[in-house]
Amino acid sequence: MKHFMLIVGLFFATIFNCYSQTQNFEIQGKVINEEGPLVNALVNVYTTDSLVETDRTNRKGQFNLNLPLGENYFIEFEKLKHYSKWVAYETEGVNPSIVHPGFKFKQWEVYLIEEDDKLEEMEKTIKAGRVYFDKETSVFDWDLNGAYFPKELLLAAKSDKKTKNN
Repeated sequence: MKHFMLIVGLFFATIFNCYSQTQNFEIQGKVINEEGPLVNALVNVYTTDSLVETDRTNRKGQFNLNLPLGENYFIEFEKLKHYSKWVAYETEGVNPSIVHPGFKFKQWEVYLIEEDDKLEEMEKTIKAGRVYFDKETSVFDWDLNGAYFPKELLLAAKSDKKTKNN
């Protein structure tokens, strides 16, 4: 009887553990400019509250992020003497059971523009759009104009950079 109860207990613990784990999604891509891949570009991942992950591109300009579903993320791509670029990833409220386990955004290219003295009026930060989960079609989609970036987050990121540079 003890063995039976132990087996039943382990069975339910395993089932509970499988369903309680947060499912992750992976973003694989490359940061480039007009000359090709950007080595050692910085990739910062924020939530509305804080910086949650930082990565750097390799010698081929590639980066790899592994993030849990269920949060909204704001990803900043930056390289010295280039305008930074922000992309919003909206996964808050996405039901993990309808997203394929191990889902990946692959071969995504992020193009950074080199800073130019002639473009003084251009913002140093380019808001590039958002990736969101379309509940009607059950797929992730891209919207160039619909991204919302909390002003406080952008200001905090700029403040962090000034602090690091001084």
